[in-house]
Amino acid sequence: MRTRFTYFAALVIATTVASCSHHEESDVSLDVSVNNATATSYWVQLDWQAVPVGILSPGISATAVDVSPPNADIVTLDLMVDTNRQHRATIKTDVSALRQLLPGHHAVTISILSENQTKLLIDGHEK
Repeated sequence: MRTRFTYFAALVIATTVASCSHHEESDVSLDVSVNNATATSYWVQLDWQAVPVGILSPGISATAVDVSPPNADIVTLDLMVDTNRQHRATIKTDVSALRQLLPGHHAVTISILSENQTKLLIDGHEK
């Protein structure tokens, strides 16, 4: 009986240690905003599935909270002018810096500056 108790106690301790080691603070969590810094309203679609955007009027942002970094180094923003659906543009943005962040929570902004330019900010710093 004592051997079974010792075996059971050792098993519980080993399981607890193993499960705790998987919950290290090694994850990166992002709050991602897409900001329209232009004078035109756009319908914006981002190929980063976790970050839905939609219509962005000038000066407006759309934010997704608690997102994992993308699997790719480049994300694509498809823009369509809200008042002229025929007018479209595509911007590829380098987000490789997001895949190299230290564990923790970070604020990310992808700011649309024009139909062919974006700016990436991580924790308020331009990348």
